[in-house]
Amino acid sequence: MAEIAIETVIENKNKMDDYYSPKPKLKPTPKPKLSLPVAATATATEKAIAVATATATETAIEKIKNKTVDYPPKLTLPEKRKLAVTLVYLTGSAGYHSVAGLFRGKKGARYYFIHVAHAIIREALRSMTYREWQYLTSTTRHNYESFARGKHFLPQVVHLERYGGTGYWIGDKKAKNVIVYFHGGGFMISASKLHFHFCWSLLSAVDKDQKPQPQRHQQRQQQQQQKVPITIPKTSVFFVDYTLTPHAAYPIQIQQCVEAIHYLVTETHHPFSSITLGGDAAGANLALAVLSHMLHPHPEIDLPLLNCANRTTRASLSPSPVPGSGPRSGPSPIPGSGPRSGPSPVPGSGSRSGPHSSVREDQFAGLFCIGPWVSFGAYQGWTSPGENRRKDMVTDDLGTTWSRKYLNGRKGDRWNQPVLASPAWWRGCPVRRALILAGSEEVFLSSIEEFARRFMAAVPNSVFFVGPDEGHVTPISDRMAKYTNNRQGKELMKWLAGIYETLEKSS
Repeated sequence: MAEIAIETVIENKNKMDDYYSPKPKLKPTPKPKLSLPVAATATATEKAIAVATATATETAIEKIKNKTVDYPPKLTLPEKRKLAVTLVYLTGSAGYHSVAGLFRGKKGARYYFIHVAHAIIREALRSMTYREWQYLTSTTRHNYESFARGKHFLPQVVHLERYGGTGYWIGDKKAKNVIVYFHGGGFMISASKLHFHFCWSLLSAVDKDQKPQPQRHQQRQQQQQQKVPITIPKTSVFFVDYTLTPHAAYPIQIQQCVEAIHYLVTETHHPFSSITLGGDAAGANLALAVLSHMLHPHPEIDLPLLNCANRTTRASLSPSPVPGSGPRSGPSPIPGSGPRSGPSPVPGSGSRSGPHSSVREDQFAGLFCIGPWVSFGAYQGWTSPGENRRKDMVTDDLGTTWSRKYLNGRKGDRWNQPVLASPAWWRGCPVRRALILAGSEEVFLSSIEEFARRFMAAVPNSVFFVGPDEGHVTPISDRMAKYTNNRQGKELMKWLAGIYETLEKSS
């Protein structure tokens, strides 16, 4: 038995060494060129713009697949000097906000440590360029592998070949149910370890009787030798790593996310009814873009996921004006969306009865959006950008700046700004239940309220919850200050448990 154990340890070490050793670059296989459909009546200028756009997208995808993008960036000496000065300034700023936070009054966040942390993050986001951020922060893959080592499981990386995205498994890919997670960060900042710890906590909420404890290879091989049955967890997470801006721009990130769903359906053979979509901030924007593509295929994505039923006519899908964009107009109120409200009641959201209670194979099990970034600009009448600018960790003008890198000269549309979509756009949405989360101290609250009103008008079994005294993506960001007891997080865990309890009963 001792000899077998020694051989197992050696074999396990060889596997780990093989994974972390550098791999030779493979010669990329040629792919058909992308083409953007152009109307027959388009002018010569419009045709030229369409061709240039398609060419730019194709070039960016090839750079991503060939790993020739400048990421992480290598700073020049002048850039490093500027970064050093910025870091000294931020150190002083942290001391200032630590003292000023004691006298914040009602204009600041309710909790002192959260107020100080948000103020420091705001200063950092304002002061540092995207190159400095990407230079200082680790890549999403590095953080995933570090997280995997801490949890003692072998990383499982999936390369999505068509559009150059990547996926990471947390848990067993043979699990019956999958949570597909799209991380936030303004499309510009990589996923942190906080994101992976948050996803780990989601698995704990879903499998109450079986905490996620990936086994070491040694333990797994010993079980196989002793013919002990290996328990496969009920749920796993597929974490999507899309290309950050400005190395890629819209719609490449959406293409990569759509391909991730396509991989799960065609390669791992997970039906839509076993998949839950989720994301925070920009990641929630991408989750909604996937649904938009399923309802109304994007002209630059040639991976149709599902021909959704009840598709409305194009005549009824013109962009709906956002309340507050005209003179003397204010935001449309949503029941239960006040500063300290709970979940908003909608028809069917409090009961599992009715036509939407049965599990359908052509519907996702659920969708959850944490502080979704649904608008790239503020409209007249939206009050949260001004009221919460000293409470939240982001500012509205910063979101506008980051969105320019994502759009890269393109105009906003209903695929990249969900708040522009009317209720008719979402009719027939292939999701069984939906949860939209926001904080009462969030800068984006007004835009999220407007989006929720439109989405919930078309999608039954939807819930909109506003966490009192909470800011942007609190379930994730507050983990920096070791705060995990937040209302949004509790609501999400309860909602997820209900989703998978229903799936278990129907199976």
